[in-house]
Amino acid sequence: MDIAVLDREIARQQTIYESLPILSDVTRSDVLYYDVRALDQFVVTFHAQPHSIASLYSENRKGFTLAPARESLLDRAARYGAHTHKPMAASNGHAPTHQEVVPVRNLVGAITGVLSIESSAIEYVAYRNRGLALHQTLHVFKEMIARGEIKHAISLSPFSARDGMVVIGRDLRIRYHSNIAEGFYRKLNITQRLVGERIDALETGDEQLVWQAWDERVCIEQEDLVRDAVWLRRVIPLAPTTTERARTRGWLSLSNEPRETRQALLLIRDVTIDRRQEANQVRTDAMVREIHHRVKNNLQTIVSLTRVEARRAQSDETKRALDELSNRIFAVAQVHESLSLDHDSAIQLKDVSKQIAKQVQESLLPRDSKISIEVEGDALRLPPRQATAAALIINELVQNAVEHAFEPDETGYVRIQLEDTPERARVTVVDSGRGLPSDADWRDSPNLGLKIVQNLAQELRGSFEVRNQSAPAHGVVAELSLSKILSGGR
Repeated sequence: MDIAVLDREIARQQTIYESLPILSDVTRSDVLYYDVRALDQFVVTFHAQPHSIASLYSENRKGFTLAPARESLLDRAARYGAHTHKPMAASNGHAPTHQEVVPVRNLVGAITGVLSIESSAIEYVAYRNRGLALHQTLHVFKEMIARGEIKHAISLSPFSARDGMVVIGRDLRIRYHSNIAEGFYRKLNITQRLVGERIDALETGDEQLVWQAWDERVCIEQEDLVRDAVWLRRVIPLAPTTTERARTRGWLSLSNEPRETRQALLLIRDVTIDRRQEANQVRTDAMVREIHHRVKNNLQTIVSLTRVEARRAQSDETKRALDELSNRIFAVAQVHESLSLDHDSAIQLKDVSKQIAKQVQESLLPRDSKISIEVEGDALRLPPRQATAAALIINELVQNAVEHAFEPDETGYVRIQLEDTPERARVTVVDSGRGLPSDADWRDSPNLGLKIVQNLAQELRGSFEVRNQSAPAHGVVAELSLSKILSGGR
C-alpha cells in the first residue's frame, strides 16, 4: 500500500470513529469498534456510549481484548463479512441484550474491523416496532458509517432523549417521524398528517438544510428561529447505491424494490425554552453587574467623603482613624468592582491586593517614604464572600504593619504573599520591621485591626497566626489559612 493510499485509509478510519457517537445516540446503543486483523484476538479501539439512554457498560471498553468464539457474530463478520444480528442471553445478572455486527473493509476490500452495535432487548423491541422505513434508513446509515461515508459527523452535537427524528426520502417526503418530532411540528400548528407530506409544504425551512446536506454531502447542524420556536436541526445525508438490493435478515428485511437513491436523517431539538432562559440569565447578569457597579460607586463616594473629613480633622488620632476607615471601605469596594465585571465568577484576589496596597501606600505613608508594599505569589481566586473577608484582612494587616512595624524614616518592606492549592488558600503579610516584643501576646492585643482579622478568620473557619520571622531575625509574619472546599456561598 503506497503512501497516498495509506493516508486515505487513515483519514477514512478517522471518519468512521467520528461517526460512531451519533450512531450510538440515534440507535440508543453502545457501539464498539473491534480491530479484527488478528483473528484470534479482537481489540476494542473505540467505544461510543449513548447520550440518549444509559450505557450498557459501567466504563468505556476501549482497549478491551476479546478472543471470539468460533462462529460468533463477531467471528462471522470478521471472517466472512456478514452483517447480521441476534439477541444475546442475559448473563451475570444483567438484562438480555441485542447485538448487531457490521463488517468494516479497508480500501482494498479486506475486513479490518467490526462494528458491534449493542442495545438492551427492550430498546431493540421498541425500534423494531417503529416501522420498516426507519429500519431501512438506519441500515443504510450503519453501512455508510462502516464505509467511512458519513462526513463531518464530529460537528454534530449529541442526540439526546429530548430530540426528535425525521426520515426524509429523495422526493422530500417524510417517510418516518418520531413522536417527539411530531410534537415539535404540532406546536407550530402544523396539523396535517406528516408521513407522506413534503417537508417544503410545512414551511419550516427544513428542505433548505436537507438540500444543502445533499449537495455538500456532509452533515450539517444549524440553529434557527422557526416561526415562534427556536430549533436546533442536524441533517445527516444518506446516499445508498441504486443497484443495491434488499437482503432479508430478520427485521432488516428491506423489500424487493431498489432502495431510495437519496435520503436524510433530520434530528430536531426544540431549544426555545433554553434560549429564553439564557436571555433571561443575560438580563439578570447585566442587572446584578449594574448593582455591583453602583454599590462600588456609592462606596467610593463614602471613601471620598471620609477622606475630606480626615483632611479637616484637628487631631492626628482622628485623622488616622478616618484614613483607616476609608481604606476598609475601599477594600470592600474593590470586590464589588470585580463583581461588576463578572458577578458569577471567583474574585482575583491578587488584583484586589494590588489596589489595596496602592491605597494604603497613598493614604498612610508620606510620598518620600522608604517603605514599599509589594504583592507576590499565585493568582488566587476566591468566591465573593471569602474574597470580601480576605480583602478586609489584607487591608488590616498591611495597615497594621505600616503603622507599627517601622521607625520613622526607616527603610523596609511589607509583602502580601498569596498561595493557592487545590484545597486551601493561604494569605500571608510579611514585614521587615521591628518584630513583636518577646513578652507580647497578639491574641490579647487591644489593636482594633487585629480584632477585626480574628473575627473574620473565625467567620471563614480559617486559622490565623502571627509570629516573628526566624530569618531574617526581625519582622512579623501574619498568616491566614482557609479551606476552599468550605467556601460555600457567594
